[in-house]
Amino acid sequence: MEKAESLLQQKQPHRLCKLSHGEPCSVCVKKRQFEPMIEEARKKLDEAQQAYDRVIQEDRQLSLDMNRLHNPTILRMPVEVSSAIFQLCIPPVTINSSAKDLRKHRRVILALGGVCSGWRDITLSTQQLWTTISLCLTSRFARSNLSRWKDFLTRSGQLALSIYLYEMPEEHATEGLISEVADALKLHWHRLKNLRINVSIQHLYLFQDISNASEPHPLEALQLRCCDEENDFDEFLLDLNFEPASLALQRVPLDWLSIKWSSLVDVDITRIFIDDCSRLLKQTPLLERCRFSEILGALTDTPPSIPVVLPRLEDLELTVPTSTNEGEGNDYARRVAALFGHFTFPALRTLRLNLKEPLPCSSLISLFRRSSCNLRILRIINTVIDTTTLIHFLQEIPSLEELFIDPSNSDYSLDVFLSALAQPSMAVYQSNPQSTGPPRILPNLRSLGHLAQYRGSIPWHVIPPIFGIGFITALQRGPEWRPLHSFKLFLLSQPSERWDIDFNVVSSLLAVREVGFNLQILNLATGQDVLMPSAQSSLR
Repeated sequence: MEKAESLLQQKQPHRLCKLSHGEPCSVCVKKRQFEPMIEEARKKLDEAQQAYDRVIQEDRQLSLDMNRLHNPTILRMPVEVSSAIFQLCIPPVTINSSAKDLRKHRRVILALGGVCSGWRDITLSTQQLWTTISLCLTSRFARSNLSRWKDFLTRSGQLALSIYLYEMPEEHATEGLISEVADALKLHWHRLKNLRINVSIQHLYLFQDISNASEPHPLEALQLRCCDEENDFDEFLLDLNFEPASLALQRVPLDWLSIKWSSLVDVDITRIFIDDCSRLLKQTPLLERCRFSEILGALTDTPPSIPVVLPRLEDLELTVPTSTNEGEGNDYARRVAALFGHFTFPALRTLRLNLKEPLPCSSLISLFRRSSCNLRILRIINTVIDTTTLIHFLQEIPSLEELFIDPSNSDYSLDVFLSALAQPSMAVYQSNPQSTGPPRILPNLRSLGHLAQYRGSIPWHVIPPIFGIGFITALQRGPEWRPLHSFKLFLLSQPSERWDIDFNVVSSLLAVREVGFNLQILNLATGQDVLMPSAQSSLR
C-alpha cells in the first residue's frame, strides 16, 4: 500500500503523442500544461494537511491544559485524597448488576482517565478502581477487550477482585476465548472476592480447577448461571474449591458442583431437586436467607427423628415450577410440605410461598409451633387457598406484621376473609358488641396486600371496618386494635375496564384515607387508582 502511494506521488510526466504530423495534439499539450498546476495544488494540499494536523494537536493540548487549569483542585490535592474522590465517582455495582450497569461502571473509569494526563496518572495509580472487572464474552469486541481486561488485572495490584463474566441471551462465546479467560483467572484465584460466571452449560466446565489451593478459598459471593433451557450435556464435576458466603445457581445441578457449603449465609437456587434442597439445608448451619425456585422431583430422604435446626434462617422462599404436567402441581405442594417436617427454623421472620396448589396449612402450623418463631412477613402467591382454613391458619401466627395474599382459586372468598379481619376477639365481642378490643386474628398486622382476580368477589363495604370496629362512627379505633396502617388491593382486570363503586361506599373508603390510613385500590393492568374515577363518576 505504501509503495502504491509512493508511485502515485512520483507520477511520471504525461507522454506526448505525435499524431498531428509528428507533433503532439492539442489535448496532450493542454494536459502537459496542467501538470505543474496539479503539482502546485498537491503541495498546497500537503501544506494544508500539515497545518490542520498542527492545529488539531494544539487543540488537543489546549483541551488537556484547559481541563487541568479548570479543575486544579484535584491535581493540587494529595494523591491519596484525589484517589478517594475518584473512587466516590464510580457507580457501585454488585454481583447482581445488569450488563448495562457493568458497562457504565467501566466507562466512567475510562472517562476519568481521559480528562488530562494528570487525571490519567491518578486513575492508573488508584488500584481500587480496577478491582471490579466485567467482560461480555459474546461481544464482537470481546477479543480486543480481553487484552484490556488483563491490563485491569495488572493495575489492581494485589487487591481483592470482583470478576463478572457473562454471555448475552441466545449468544455463545467461542471455546478458545473462554479458555483464555479461565487461564487468566487461574493466575489470580487467590485474590477473588466475588465471582460471577453466566455462560452456557457447555462452557462451564472450562472453569474447572480455577483454584489450586490445598484449602477452599473464601468468597463473599459466587454466582453460576446457565442460560440453557435443558442440560443435555454429559455430567461433569466442577471442582471450584471455593467457600462462598453467598451462592446463586441457575440450572446448575448441585451434583456437578464441588464447593464447601458450611459457610453459606445466603442461597438462591433456580431449578433444584427437592432432595438437594434437603441435603443442602442440612449442611448450612449458618444460613440466614434461602430461596429455592422451580423445585423438582420427589423427596426420598426419610424425615429425621429429631428435625434439623437452622438457628439463623430468617428469610425463606419456596417456588414450584411455573408450568407442570397435569396432576403434578398437587404433588409439588405435598413435597414442599414434606420438606418442612425435616427442619426447625427458630429465627424465621419472612416466608414466601408460590405453590400453585393447596396451601399446606397443617405442615406450616406444625413448623411454626415446633420452631416457636416470630414470623413477621408472609407472602402467599399463586396458591390455592381455602378461606376458612386460611383464617384458622392465621390465628396460629399472631406475630405477623405484613401479609400478602394472591389466591389462584375462584372459590376463595375475600368477603369472608375481610369480615374475619373486621371482627374483635369472640370473648370481648360477646360481652360488648361495640367494643374496640383486640381483633380475633392478626393482632399485630401493619400492612396487608391482596390480589383480587374476580370482579364479583369485591366486598367494598367490608374494607373500612378492618381498620377498627368503631372506625365508621368515630373515625378512630380503640387502643387495643391491630396497628393496621396500609391496605393495598390489586384488581386483576382489563386496562379499559371500569370499576364503578356505590357512592356511599366510595365516601367511606375516601374517609379512610382522610384519617391518614394508606388505602390503595389499584388496577393491576394500568397501575391506576380505582377510587378516584369512581368518586368522580358518583358526583356526576
